[in-house]
Amino acid sequence: MSLKFRCAKHIDLEQIVTIHIESFKGFFLTNMGRPFLWLLYQAFIDSKKGVLRVAEVDGQNIGFSAGTISPETFFSELKRSKWLSFIAASFLGVLKHPFV
Repeated sequence: MSLKFRCAKHIDLEQIVTIHIESFKGFFLTNMGRPFLWLLYQAFIDSKKGVLRVAEVDGQNIGFSAGTISPETFFSELKRSKWLSFIAASFLGVLKHPFV
């Protein structure tokens, strides 16, 4: 068994989203739905301020960590530049889990 940590790539997004959903059942971000999570984690990969790492065992992703080197600007820039995409991505999740 070989444990390895590396920067996430776009090809990892499906596994990252699946790991998130399986690990955080019932949590707010999970309830926003798979498309929302995909867009969020894609932003961590695409932004120079985002950090997304995967933990891999024998070529299989088993975990991940996401963060930013600039929390004071990362999320506000993401909100400003991708707000419409996030609204569209979360539409079904909000219908399934409305805010009460």
